[in-house]
Amino acid sequence: MRSFLLLALGLSALLLPSCHCGSVGPEDDLDSGLPPSCGCPDAQICGPAGTCVPALTEGMLCAVSPDGGAVVGACLRDLSCGYVGDGQERCSVDCTSVTEASLCGTGRTCFARPKSPSTEGYCGTSSGLGATCGAEALAFCSAKDEMLLCLSPSGESGGACYLECDPTSPDPNPTCAANASCSQLFADQTVGVCVVPVGHYPASCDYAKMGFCARGELCIRPDDTKTAGYCHLTCGKPQDCPAGQTCTSPSVGLSICAAPVARCDVDPSLAPDAGGCPRCSPDEDQYCGPEDVCVRMGDVPVCKQDCTGGGKTCASGTCQKLQGSDRSACL
Repeated sequence: MRSFLLLALGLSALLLPSCHCGSVGPEDDLDSGLPPSCGCPDAQICGPAGTCVPALTEGMLCAVSPDGGAVVGACLRDLSCGYVGDGQERCSVDCTSVTEASLCGTGRTCFARPKSPSTEGYCGTSSGLGATCGAEALAFCSAKDEMLLCLSPSGESGGACYLECDPTSPDPNPTCAANASCSQLFADQTVGVCVVPVGHYPASCDYAKMGFCARGELCIRPDDTKTAGYCHLTCGKPQDCPAGQTCTSPSVGLSICAAPVARCDVDPSLAPDAGGCPRCSPDEDQYCGPEDVCVRMGDVPVCKQDCTGGGKTCASGTCQKLQGSDRSACL
């Protein structure tokens, strides 16, 4: 009788999923598709190492976190941790061309899994032009005869599919719609995207709202913490700019067309309020001309003659080094 009981217990153990974070209680539903809780708190499961870890759902990172560290957690049952379309390892459903319909469901596709030598892929959504996309939703831009890019608003994980274009082709770009422009939005200036621009200078742009500038223009923001700015043409010389604008450099390595703020030639000692001179302010898209620099006279920012590097004669005042800057101005 004792031998029979031992055999029966052994068979029962083999029928239960392996788990080491506690005994499986009668409340565990082994047919639910989820690993047994083993006494783990809500939103946690029994991990491979035998401890309770966060339960990772479909689309969540499962190997390397955004900060480069290791992800703590385990994919839910029926999900695998593998590479997907954004080059990251995420929890996803394994599939093949044969099981696509049954495992992926309506409206989803079995994508080939990157870096995998097998024929097994993962279930995701194939997003066309203008459709929503995002790695967390396993929705990737895909088109038979077109190159699509997923652009996301600043700080967001999801976005929409845009058509890639060749920025070396003049507008109207043959790839883009009649009302669109092949805009260069990336550091790699050889890649363009068809967008309907917000307008030309001084139109405002906002990457958080997907408001883009036209071809040859940059969205100049006051600083990197801001998502909104103004559209400016890039330039190399004054002749590159439209009438009423000049080519000026608000920062090193950046030259843009802008209507310059007039120079202030008032003596600061006689006019603590800058004598009514027009103000320069990147926040308000007001820039000095190419021969001037924006300095503060008291609390008022105004344009003064730039004498950086020496060898320049001041029209008024003397050349003085600006505190906290590598530039000098005639004050």
